[in-house]
Amino acid sequence: MPLTQNSTLKTKTPPLSQPSWLGVSALTAVTAIWGWSFLLVKDSVAGYPVFPFLALRFSLAALLVYPFLRHRLKAADRPTVVGGVLMGTALFSGYAFQ
Repeated sequence: MPLTQNSTLKTKTPPLSQPSWLGVSALTAVTAIWGWSFLLVKDSVAGYPVFPFLALRFSLAALLVYPFLRHRLKAADRPTVVGGVLMGTALFSGYAFQ
């Protein structure tokens, strides 16, 4: 594979290749699932209060992710925790006031 020179970074990088069918299929699947979940959430919030629904949704997500990330969470330093809290607040605000 020939390398091209990037004039701004002065490093050699491989040229961009055509997207693979696997990558395109994965992105299509994620888009479909995301769109489907939006419809489910919209219908759920119509019959259930928003804030309890969000609390339940994010609590379940945290419980499902925790076993996989517990070692990384224990090693998190203060700037990482502060950044996480800020991003979580922004995400909550987006969901709550949508």
